[in-house]
Amino acid sequence: MVPGHEIVGRVVSVGDHVKNFKAGDVAGVGCLVDSCRKCENCNEGLEQYCLYGAVYTDASAKRKVLLKLNEDEAQKLGLFF
Repeated sequence: MVPGHEIVGRVVSVGDHVKNFKAGDVAGVGCLVDSCRKCENCNEGLEQYCLYGAVYTDASAKRKVLLKLNEDEAQKLGLFF
């Protein structure tokens, strides 16, 4: 993950099927946080061109943000936190 428009924060809670994160973990997400995962573009790895609308987030403003994500949309961080 390269610093830029990404969001870094602590995991507040996780669902029953989440295996790689737990509450309190430090995690980061990029500016593209969701897509339909089913259209032709998503199946080709081009989620930013999702035919049904990719979901972006912009963390440039200093504010608290609560995101609900699928587990594979975040990266576990820990080197400096």
